[in-house]
Amino acid sequence: MQAELVMTCLNKTNKHQHGAALMLLVFILAIAMTSYLVRTLNSASYKVDHEQKVMQNLATAKEALIAWAVSNELHPGQFPYPDHLEVTTPIYDGKGDCGGNPLSNPILLLGQLPVYGSDGCTSPVEGLGIDAQDGYGNRLWYAVSPNLVHNYAPTLGQLSDPIINPSIINTATWLRVVDRNGATISDRVAAVIIAPGNAIGNKSRSNTATVDNFLDEFQIGATSYSNRNYDSFDEDFIIGDTFERVDDDDATYSSPYLFNDKLVYITIDELMVALEKRVAREVVSSLNGYFSVNSYYPYAASSGGTVCVNNQLLGALPLSPCSTPDLSTYLPGWFEDNEWEAFMFYAASLNCSQPNPGCSSGTLKVGTKENLNAVVISTGAEITTAFKVQDRVGSGLIVDYLDSVENISINEEYDAVGTPLTNLYNDQMFIVTP
Repeated sequence: MQAELVMTCLNKTNKHQHGAALMLLVFILAIAMTSYLVRTLNSASYKVDHEQKVMQNLATAKEALIAWAVSNELHPGQFPYPDHLEVTTPIYDGKGDCGGNPLSNPILLLGQLPVYGSDGCTSPVEGLGIDAQDGYGNRLWYAVSPNLVHNYAPTLGQLSDPIINPSIINTATWLRVVDRNGATISDRVAAVIIAPGNAIGNKSRSNTATVDNFLDEFQIGATSYSNRNYDSFDEDFIIGDTFERVDDDDATYSSPYLFNDKLVYITIDELMVALEKRVAREVVSSLNGYFSVNSYYPYAASSGGTVCVNNQLLGALPLSPCSTPDLSTYLPGWFEDNEWEAFMFYAASLNCSQPNPGCSSGTLKVGTKENLNAVVISTGAEITTAFKVQDRVGSGLIVDYLDSVENISINEEYDAVGTPLTNLYNDQMFIVTP
């Protein structure tokens, strides 16, 4: 009896010990699992935060590059050359490297973003004013269309500086950005900016490494997609999946898949909207300079022309005089060099033209703003869609320049400043005064 009692106690003790050991094991496993989950979540959170930082740096670089081009003192809209490996000392020095003929050798237009300006061969020589990196200490890379750079080795019939105005939107060939399958995202790309990311595979990130050590490529079947090449005016650049997001057994890609470039791009449409604002403000300043000298605004030229027409208050800018002096001497030299006169409309109030010097009270209206003296309208490129076709060659018709019923009505009333742009409307209004 006593023996049975002892055995019963021992069994209960063992069960309690086994239970305690099991609970301890569960507790240890829970701690391990929690630690693993915390590490995993922290790692995922770090990757998300880091990727957001990279994309923010790319967006900042994009804004800075547009601002640099638009504010170019001598050639508004013209972009800098990239930074290449120097010839004598093969390093990247952060300055744009000019020279050569990009029209026959487009690879000159792919390199690192010129943070510190140019080597003195372009104007302005100032840099972008930002420390453009990808989050791993690597400088950003950059490729630009040959339509937007100075040509240092012009061939017969080619100008050294491109003519940059809205006409090039639909007539020039632009770079392309494609997705991971080669499908076109945009074929109107003026420039791309690329973050090379951390080195993968056997790549080097030294300051003497070539482009293939920074930018990536991948293959789907027999087709290669690469950000390293620049062979044609419509060269492809790729927005693809990073290697962390592609499973090793993903049969879509040829193995190994070593791609982690991140890319943003600038379309010619984005650039031109910003550039039109710069040009229109120059026109506004010139008209105000004209008024300060003459105490009135000039008569306008006919649509599609440049010669001032007496008593005409709406039309093109008057670059040749009539009974009022012309406006050309008040405009910067690059304005006519780039043929911007074909893309600017102008209206003056009757009270502010030559017969009534002094301009005491204007009669124009822009949106809800009344009693205005003069207005400038940037017309943008010709609109050619299934619903609307403009043809400015020899037209002289206001409907081929301006886009809304209000703007073509010739009643001294115009759409509001900041009216949204669409594929059927690209007028931008600017009030001259007051």
